[in-house]
Amino acid sequence: MYLKEEVLKVQDLLKDLQKSLLSSARKHLGIIIPGYTHLQHTQPLLFSHHLMAYFYMSERDKGRMQDLYKRIDVLPLAYNHDMQEDKEPLFDTVSILETSLFLMSKMKETMQVNKEKIEKSTKGDFSTATELADYLVKKGLSFREAHKLVGGMVIYCLENKKNLEDLTLLEMKFFHNNFTEKALEILKPQSAVETKDSFGGTSLKRVKESIVKAKQILKEK
Repeated sequence: MYLKEEVLKVQDLLKDLQKSLLSSARKHLGIIIPGYTHLQHTQPLLFSHHLMAYFYMSERDKGRMQDLYKRIDVLPLAYNHDMQEDKEPLFDTVSILETSLFLMSKMKETMQVNKEKIEKSTKGDFSTATELADYLVKKGLSFREAHKLVGGMVIYCLENKKNLEDLTLLEMKFFHNNFTEKALEILKPQSAVETKDSFGGTSLKRVKESIVKAKQILKEK
């Protein structure tokens, strides 16, 4: 009985967290942040896209809690006495989980985002270098060739204390003649974000779709 009650409580806390994530995603729609992998900057994305990813993770967690609720009364191939030693760690886990969910929800509700500072962090970090590689692939190069060429451009920038987005078209053409004015445009974080327009992508259009779907999910449940 205790565990069933706690499962229901966790589901409610997950829903509260989802509401906070959704509210924050709507409030900060349009803010661009650097993506991260292995503690390094990667391609830029919308902050709202990042928040909505956790909304849908929480939705999956709610489904798992529902499955757990259905299975609590079932103990196949064992005896109730086999579960005597699990009580203390179980109680600790439940307490930590519920406290963490509550605090995370409140944190998302009250956090303030420094838009100017966070968007500044997307500039001068070479995070749009992959955009150039993709551009060259569309021009007929293999990704391996494009990756090597853009890597040379990054080294050039580092040696000359330049950001990738500060390169002139003349400088870019020194590395490959297929570069055009469009290549200068795609180095902007906003352009990089908007090109990710497939389902689930980080473009503004796709993130808005994700938010609409999330609102419907909360309304139905």
